[in-house]
Amino acid sequence: MKFGLIGYPISHSQSPALFAAAYPGGEHSYELIEEPDFDRAYSRFVEGYDAVNVTTPFKELAAARADVANDVVKACGASNLLKKEGGKVHAYNTDYLGVKHVMEERAFKGDVLVVGCGGAAKAAALAAVDAGHNVFVANRDEQRAVRFLASNIGRSGSAVMLAVGLGMLESILPSVSFIIYCVPVALPQLNDATLAGKTLFEANYRAAQYAAGSTYEYIPGEVWLEAQGVESFNLMLA
Repeated sequence: MKFGLIGYPISHSQSPALFAAAYPGGEHSYELIEEPDFDRAYSRFVEGYDAVNVTTPFKELAAARADVANDVVKACGASNLLKKEGGKVHAYNTDYLGVKHVMEERAFKGDVLVVGCGGAAKAAALAAVDAGHNVFVANRDEQRAVRFLASNIGRSGSAVMLAVGLGMLESILPSVSFIIYCVPVALPQLNDATLAGKTLFEANYRAAQYAAGSTYEYIPGEVWLEAQGVESFNLMLA
């Protein structure tokens, strides 16, 4: 079977190496489809691949283009896996599955802060609330977070999601124990003092903004990449 990754730019991607390590026999192939135009990348997928991962900046476009989207894709409006099934293109979100797996492994208790409101952040917020945690979604454009949460009211039992602006971070930090960091720059409100005793899980593996510190537990972006990659490859080969 033939698989790939669409996005731009993606020359730095570790996905082909991860796939080769997981399936060293050479029975399946995995290639980069590096196109700045989504329509061109999507056409190449349809013409020659069985399934593709999707990364920035195409996750929302992929969700909209697919013939069939699962519940999580509909809820967050983003997909990072497109697969041909039964003559149709199905959309999945393995960021959700990967984050949920990492959180379940640690079996922590408490509220969650998700920083950002892009495709990966939305998937992470849904994973956390579906696991029964109250979730704060903090974003520079607070109204973007408000719209996302409004479309998912009452998603999971008694757990709730709340939207806040970045200016509210200092006031909510004492009440959260797990932070999922999905923006490409470090924020001054998050430092050794305010992170003390917490866990910070960063999405970015290419240009990490944080590192292991003496006051907090740090989970690097490579863990996110590997966790969602395992979920992706399982779905591709199912």
